[in-house]
Amino acid sequence: MKETLALVLSEVLNTPVTAETLRGDADLITEWGLNSLDMMQFILKAENAFKITIDIERFDLNNFKDLSQLQAFLHTCLAEVNP
Repeated sequence: MKETLALVLSEVLNTPVTAETLRGDADLITEWGLNSLDMMQFILKAENAFKITIDIERFDLNNFKDLSQLQAFLHTCLAEVNP
């Protein structure tokens, strides 16, 4: 999962990002510099990469604050798609 997220982040930022450079506590907004448009692109690309849809009622920006929270949220989403 971390490798896929690194690839998605790399595409959004148009800069090389590897799984090794992503720390679990890395803040995607302040440390990686995602602005609101970048964040929307990141979410859409993550949905496509993991073949999930994030329901707007469940959307919480806190789930996207850092890599650890994002991974936990995506694991929950994936579990619902592939029980």
